[in-house]
Amino acid sequence: MTENKKRQRWLAAILKIFVFAAVVGFVTFSVQSYQAKKEAEMMAEMRKSEREKTGFQTGDREAVRVYNGKEYRQNTLNTVILCVGVDTSGAVEQQKVSGAGGQADVMALLIQNRATDEVNILTIPRDTMTEIRLFDLNGNYLGTDVQHLNLAYGYGDGEQESCELLTEAVENLLGGVEIDGYVSVNMSAIPVLNDLVGGVTVTIDDPGMEERDPSLPYGETVTLHGNRQRPMCATGHQCFPERHFKNGSPQDLREGVDGASHE
Repeated sequence: MTENKKRQRWLAAILKIFVFAAVVGFVTFSVQSYQAKKEAEMMAEMRKSEREKTGFQTGDREAVRVYNGKEYRQNTLNTVILCVGVDTSGAVEQQKVSGAGGQADVMALLIQNRATDEVNILTIPRDTMTEIRLFDLNGNYLGTDVQHLNLAYGYGDGEQESCELLTEAVENLLGGVEIDGYVSVNMSAIPVLNDLVGGVTVTIDDPGMEERDPSLPYGETVTLHGNRQRPMCATGHQCFPERHFKNGSPQDLREGVDGASHE
């Protein structure tokens, strides 16, 4: 047998081993990924089942609510969307451990009247104290407790379950106002969203901003593009127009979302 044929046989054998190892590795990775996904889905389903056993005041569009002696019913012409900003960055991945998916730093209700196309935004402070559901690190339901609203997101999986837990807590906070849907993004979305709207124009009213960024001089009006808006949000500036609760209660939303009173 010539040296050339021996070399060809060795190369063929090595190639077969390489292909076999690649196939085994791919199958192993696929099986592990599938098992991890199924475990996360089972955990989410178990948590959902536990939540349904308790009597949280979730959204009910037909319910009549009493405020200051008047009865209110939710305006059926309004679409209510919960917008959530999460304090993580990078790709969003489903988590198995409570708290690993981050917390809700920004919460705002977008309320659109489909008849008039009028849109109002109600921001909800992240540190609002309200009743939320608690889970241990293994996903076991522990009951409810009055804690910061933003923590409700953290007890979920960092994806759909977190959004549902937070939505439920906001509905309960607002006396059962039904929220039609939700959207959540993390901090990596800030430059993308900022550029989609052509940047955000702001007036620098904090002298300390110029120390952080010389291109943000005090008293000047500037348009922020890309990731330049992020320091404004990180230092406590409102990233949404704010509408305050009246008399310490969410009357704005009950009048704005419910829209009609019945004596």
